Amino acid sequence: MQINQLVKKQILMKLLFPASLFGGLVIISGPLLNYKFNRLLPPAAENILLVAIASFLKAFVVLYSLFFLVVYHLSKKI
Repeated sequence: MQINQLVKKQILMKLLFPASLFGGLVIISGPLLNYKFNRLLPPAAENILLVAIASFLKAFVVLYSLFFLVVYHLSKKI
């Protein structure tokens, strides 16, 4: 039982490192890019970049979670 938990934590740490770097980059650069786009685009398209980033992050979290589950189940069989 403890080995399964250790394997799960190890896989989670290996997968979270690149995802956390990506998430930090998006969180920092997203509002700045949105500000720049709001100045260039017409008022009807205001905050369109934030909506696109939020949709992308939702899909990323779901797919990355599924990827974690697949990797965990495959490593459990080995």
